[in-house]
Amino acid sequence: MFLNSISSWCDRDRKLRSIHDGIAEYICCFKQDSMFKIVLKLYSNGNLLKYVTVNKLSERARCELLYQVATILGDLHKKGFIHHDFKPGNILVGSQVDCFLTDFGTTKHQSLVGTSIYMSPE
Repeated sequence: MFLNSISSWCDRDRKLRSIHDGIAEYICCFKQDSMFKIVLKLYSNGNLLKYVTVNKLSERARCELLYQVATILGDLHKKGFIHHDFKPGNILVGSQVDCFLTDFGTTKHQSLVGTSIYMSPE
């Protein structure tokens, strides 16, 4: 049963990627040592939290990153998808300093899912 849900999860993420190129690209899913693994395309600058911690970004550069992420989220919301675990660790930064959202494991219409300190009040 879990294999079906992991397969469904990957299918859903491919569908989300068709909505916006700013969704992280999933390569494949597999089982290793009784654990399921998900392989993503390599985003060379790691996650947003790491990227802004390691690099001294100008205000303009920070605003450009914020704009990218807001655009991706806006497009997802227009299609009825809500990312319930939105946080800097779930935003990957590519080699051209472009942002990609990941970890849509809790993208469902449930009342309380996600990482509590990053959740919106509603």
